[in-house]
Amino acid sequence: MAHELAQSCVSGSDAPYITYCMACRDRFLREGHESMHILELVYGPPAKTPPDISEKRRNRLSLKNRLLLEMWGENVMEKNCGFPLEITAEARAQMDDRMILETDVLAVMNAYRESGDAIFDEEANLLIARRRVGNVTFWVKFEEKDGGYVVRGAYSHRMTVK
Repeated sequence: MAHELAQSCVSGSDAPYITYCMACRDRFLREGHESMHILELVYGPPAKTPPDISEKRRNRLSLKNRLLLEMWGENVMEKNCGFPLEITAEARAQMDDRMILETDVLAVMNAYRESGDAIFDEEANLLIARRRVGNVTFWVKFEEKDGGYVVRGAYSHRMTVK
């Protein structure tokens, strides 16, 4: 629906758009329409490409941690996953389109490392693991490589697997 709505918006004019909503600016850029957020006119050049959903979250957490340190003297330790994890460009695009965060993928991979539970897809030659987070089950398609993992895809469902 977001794609269709954005297409409807950008079909109105070939002129660059100025938005007051960063999410709209990002969506218009993804649809190939030149657009800027109003604050980019004031504070600096526009971003070349819109950040994906995980990058947006990292940016917010980075700002939060910086403010906690600079304003309130609270030091927050950043977490490292502890194993090599590569997410392909195709998987990242899928995750962004499906609103799946890197932290969701990491939760699945940690569950797999603890339990070893996965399905092997012989046709794709990939493992598929899952983890329920809240009311959503996240599925990750991956291969093991050099003591770590290469994520090839991800999807989610609101369902219970028994």
